[in-house]
Amino acid sequence: MGEKEISPDIQALAEQAESRIIPAKSKDAYIKEYEKFLKWMELKKAKNVDETLMLAYMMEMSKTYKCSTVWCIHSKLQAMLRLKSGIDISKYNKLHAFMKSLNKGHDPKKSWVFTDEDLRKFFIDAPDASFLFLKVVTICGIFGSCRRQEMCDLRMSDVKEEGSMLVVNIRPLKTDKGRKFVIVGDDGGIPYVQLFKKYLSLRPSNVNTDRVFLKYESGRCIRQVVGINTFGKCPSIVARFLKLPDPDKYTGHAFRRTSATIMANGGMDIDKLKREVGWKSSTVAARYIEESITNRTKVSKLIAGMVSGENTSVSVAAKGEINYVSRPSTSHNVTESQKTKSGANQIQISNNENCTLNFYLN
Repeated sequence: MGEKEISPDIQALAEQAESRIIPAKSKDAYIKEYEKFLKWMELKKAKNVDETLMLAYMMEMSKTYKCSTVWCIHSKLQAMLRLKSGIDISKYNKLHAFMKSLNKGHDPKKSWVFTDEDLRKFFIDAPDASFLFLKVVTICGIFGSCRRQEMCDLRMSDVKEEGSMLVVNIRPLKTDKGRKFVIVGDDGGIPYVQLFKKYLSLRPSNVNTDRVFLKYESGRCIRQVVGINTFGKCPSIVARFLKLPDPDKYTGHAFRRTSATIMANGGMDIDKLKREVGWKSSTVAARYIEESITNRTKVSKLIAGMVSGENTSVSVAAKGEINYVSRPSTSHNVTESQKTKSGANQIQISNNENCTLNFYLN
């Protein structure tokens, strides 16, 4: 058998393996971007892909598209060129430096987030007759950090009642595995579980779908599922009810960003935040922790304490959490009388809170 002769069975297995390299949901977008690049090469009469060619192409893209879009194009081409031509553009140092330069001065647009007070006011003041559907969507968005597609994909079998709580399973989407979240009962006067169960109880008996979210009109659900674009509009509708400024700034990502912000402000570390929200990137999670009001307040207290002469310290935990300690300066010296019979030093500490122990061994 010659070197280029490959059996149909091996070829089929290879093609099956290749199909897993590109995300199934985004495969068409990857192919479209790759074909666009090939047409550009043909127009420029370029035959080979090298670093100079890629620099020229990405430079041209940067004149037309925003930074985030150019990075997306780069990512797609990197995957397709590796798959189709065996070319790894991630090794192009000049190209990498150029892509990083696009981030300088770029302030990405982000959805605005709701405050704790905003959410509390909405759940308490909004009448169920008109806003029950929106309340349940908000619950999923805040408790589960759900994306629009994840709420679309939610099925009745994914919601389980366990005691006074609801356990909700989120099906795999962007991540390799699904995740779960829990909705607690009456907390702070807001009956989250009861609201969810009330909405489910309004489903028509003859509905032919098991999707959780059905359209809600005049205090009842009808036999029509809620589309992904409707979920995207929900945050802005909530913002309008609350009479918040610029309600359109609360995009379809608002509930998810609000959820992550609440968890970061609550002191959640990077690993837990990634697990709860379903992120793979530590960079994204770290950004939420860095920007959290809790950590900014701790740093502010450190600065104020140092300026005022108070003995303060800040310790940075392994996962990005900042711990602020304010205390009088005290020390404990081990004397000969505090040694055990075996000659070992012994220190007894009791009735202390928020202590930092420094041991100096000579």
